[in-house]
Amino acid sequence: MKNNQSGRSMVEMLGVLAIIGVLSVGALAGFNKAMRQHRINQFVIDWEQFLSGILEYENYLVAEAKIVGTNAVKLLPYIQNLDILPDRWTIPDDNTNQKFYDNFQNQVIIQMAFQKTINIDYYLTTDNTAFRNDLCIELVSKIVKPNSNIFQYMSVYRGSSLPSSAKIYGDRECTGAQKCIKDMTMDDVLNTCSVCVEGNACTLAIHI
Repeated sequence: MKNNQSGRSMVEMLGVLAIIGVLSVGALAGFNKAMRQHRINQFVIDWEQFLSGILEYENYLVAEAKIVGTNAVKLLPYIQNLDILPDRWTIPDDNTNQKFYDNFQNQVIIQMAFQKTINIDYYLTTDNTAFRNDLCIELVSKIVKPNSNIFQYMSVYRGSSLPSSAKIYGDRECTGAQKCIKDMTMDDVLNTCSVCVEGNACTLAIHI
């Protein structure tokens, strides 16, 4: 009788351990998902802060670029002095290319073109292609589209040059014959960012 009771107790114990294991796996998966979403939310907040700072000092940056007088002026030194980089973003110690990195270690380069247009190139190089695509979707849907009035145009592309066919225009430049940021549906956002699941990287270019 005792042996039977011991046997049942052992089976019950194994069952409890199995249930605990399943619950632990589920809890860990849920925790990882929540942490991932938390980091993405921080990512969006950082970009909002960064663009807000750029817009606040846009006239100053344009004036400084005119003093330099060249067609392409890297703006990182001015941005550092203005202290508008998000705290979670980093700048390499040896930074001759004047690039910096966001909290996912994707590269950002910002420059003034022809003394009037602020160009931001965001290079999504995260190894996980699905995550790379998710970041693109977050930026386009939550940052670019709601603020279409501040952009000349945006594009998402692969390769070393920006194809004109990839341009989607902001309120400043959009006409009836062009694709407009403000008119983008969620399907348009998904299609625009789909290039980020191909190849090794993609670039989101936004022009203010």
